[in-house]
Amino acid sequence: MAFDTIIDQIYEAAFVPDGWGDVLERTGELSGSVGGAVFSYSAGVPLRGRTVPALMPLLDEFISSDMGRSCIGAARMLDMPPACFVAIDDFLSGDEIEHDPIRIRLRELGLEAGLCTAVPLPSGEIVTFIYHRATAKASYQAGEIDSLNRLRPHLARASLMAARLGLEEARN
Repeated sequence: MAFDTIIDQIYEAAFVPDGWGDVLERTGELSGSVGGAVFSYSAGVPLRGRTVPALMPLLDEFISSDMGRSCIGAARMLDMPPACFVAIDDFLSGDEIEHDPIRIRLRELGLEAGLCTAVPLPSGEIVTFIYHRATAKASYQAGEIDSLNRLRPHLARASLMAARLGLEEARN
């Protein structure tokens, strides 16, 4: 799929939230990922997220349990929001990777945590994008990470647009 088409889909998803699944699938394909997810973290507001259809049961579990708020990898990404896609494992110890409940669930599904970026919004909300690789695959290559980083400004702007639309809806 053409890069421009993916960019168009990203901005459409800002207005039609159901489009995020397709965006995450297409951007995941660019990076050789099995799937991706987008999460919105905001103090005092329940965790929200979107993912590809294959990962919906895990997303539901992540959001409905305390796993979403106690995830070690997410905590690290929220503490120092990376301005580009980074390998989450670079910020965790081996023991943390081994015992983090979400990582255990990912391994059960044949997945490893992969890449993440975080987008701090003016409202104080932080939006994260995370992509997962199959356990059997090697680590991400520079070109795969670069593909996602080329899309990051568009993902960030679309996140801001979606957040502002959400605030307008709440006000109305």
